Amino acid sequence: MVPQLSAIAHSLVEHAAVRFYDKIALICANKSLTFGALNCLSNQLALSLIDQGIGRGQTVAVALERSPGLVVALLAVLKTGAAYLPLDPVLPNQHLRHMLNDASPSCVLVDSTSKDLFTPWRSICFDGDDMQRMPTGARNPNINIQAADLAYITYSSGPTGRPKGVQVTHGAVSNVLCSTMRELSLNETDRLLAITTICSDIAVLELFLPLLCGASIVLARTLDISTPSALLGLMRHYRVTTMQATPTIWQILLNQGLQEVPRLTNLICSGDKMPQKLAQNLPSFADSIWNLYEPSETTIKWSL
Repeated sequence: MVPQLSAIAHSLVEHAAVRFYDKIALICANKSLTFGALNCLSNQLALSLIDQGIGRGQTVAVALERSPGLVVALLAVLKTGAAYLPLDPVLPNQHLRHMLNDASPSCVLVDSTSKDLFTPWRSICFDGDDMQRMPTGARNPNINIQAADLAYITYSSGPTGRPKGVQVTHGAVSNVLCSTMRELSLNETDRLLAITTICSDIAVLELFLPLLCGASIVLARTLDISTPSALLGLMRHYRVTTMQATPTIWQILLNQGLQEVPRLTNLICSGDKMPQKLAQNLPSFADSIWNLYEPSETTIKWSL
């Protein structure tokens, strides 16, 4: 059953966690989390943040490496009622400082690999070791979050090339996630390979869409993303059914051996115009091809 478009995305994840409690929700390298564990860990972190004064009307920057803890943290911030500001630690320091100065978050969630980058700001450390120590029976915070409340702030380059912040509401996020889930017909049998930096709006689809319907996320690490053979290996090993990438990446994968991985159910192309030759070649590798446009100043924008 497709959720109502008026629902808040993380509450839909909570409902999915009840239905698919023991099913694998997230895989990254040699680590995995079930839906039940993912929801409970994000609850625990959310309650900890609330105890530290985080809540509606505030912004929390998230600067974590690509690991299960990243998804836990993003869900936790949403559950507090605050908006998250995604920061990829691999970005230039000048770029990170601009986003922090412009958005003025209440704190920055960091891990052992990123904590030294954000010393001028109030930092809260959260990494894999913290997850091992956290209890897994924490309740849902059940904060009264409205559709008009901010869910996240993302930065895109304006006409001058200077990054500008775009504020995206819970209602906008929920609408695009639910409508995309319906169009792609994703379900609990699917596995989506997530490769996009969290600073990109399209990462919202990769990290939250599978969780609404019981599908699994295969989260590629930073070192995997830049290596075509590693991406093809992940697609093959985990029998990925859905993947989103730019036309450039799809062309590289096509050249490197896309024909050797299991056929995709949904192949999603975004971020740039799809060349005609690529559009003619890709149908051999997927049941459905989706051509998405770039993020807009409202929320993720896509077209058939």
